[in-house]
Amino acid sequence: MSYYRGILLAGRFRTQFELNRMFDDGQRNTLIATLVGLSNQSVSHYQAMNVWDLCGVGAARTFLRETKGRTDAELQAMTDDDVRNTLIVAMHAQTGTPVPTLQGMTDLNLALLGLGSDRSFIRGALLVGRFRTMAELLAMSAEDQRNTLIVTLAGLSNQPVSHYQAMSDQTLGGAGAALVFLREAKIRDDAALKAMSDDDVRNTMIVEAQQQTNTDEPVDFFQGLDNLDIIQIVLGADALVLH
Repeated sequence: MSYYRGILLAGRFRTQFELNRMFDDGQRNTLIATLVGLSNQSVSHYQAMNVWDLCGVGAARTFLRETKGRTDAELQAMTDDDVRNTLIVAMHAQTGTPVPTLQGMTDLNLALLGLGSDRSFIRGALLVGRFRTMAELLAMSAEDQRNTLIVTLAGLSNQPVSHYQAMSDQTLGGAGAALVFLREAKIRDDAALKAMSDDDVRNTMIVEAQQQTNTDEPVDFFQGLDNLDIIQIVLGADALVLH
C-alpha cells in the first residue's frame, strides 16, 4: 500500500467514501492528475515516479496548499523543486532544524515534520483539524499548543479537561489525531463526537480501518496498536509493517 489515499484525503481531493471504492492504481492515477493540475509539471513527469517519490511530492504540495503557504495559482507555477525548497524554508522557520539537515530529508518526512513528527503530532492535530493556522502555530510555544489541543478536545468530546491534561504528549497527540480523522473524513460530525469518549472514537476508527483495508487482521491486532499507528493504516500504510 501507499500514502496515496492519505494525500487525497488530507488535500480534500477525494472523500473517505470515494477512496474506499478505489483500488491503489485508481488512487495513484487520481493523485497524478491532481498534481498536474496544481503544478507546472507534466503527466509523464509524475507517471515516471515510484510510489514513494510520488507520495513525497504529493505530501509536500498538499502541505503547502492546506497550510495556506501557497495559493493554487502560485502552486500551478511551481516545479516540485520549488515546492521542496519552499517547504524547507518553512520547516526551518517552524522547527529551527538546520537547513542542511532538512535538505537531507525526503519530501514525505519534511511534510511529517510539519505535522509534528518531532513532537507527538500535537501540532499536526491542530493544523489538520483547522483549529489553528500555521501562522498562529508559529507564534505558540509547545506548551501553548498542548493546552490548545486539550481545550479543543474537551470541547469536541464528552471527556473533561483534566482527562486530557493527565495524558503524555504522545497519547494526547494520538487522541487528537483520531478525533480529527473521524471529523475531517466526515465519519462523525461535531454533535456525534461531543457524545463520544476516547474509547468510542478509537473503536470507530478501528472499524473504519478494518473496512477500508479489507484486511484479514483480527480486531485484537488493531487494539494492540496505538492511535497514531492506526492513523497510519487508514492513511495508506501497510498493516504488515506495523507488526
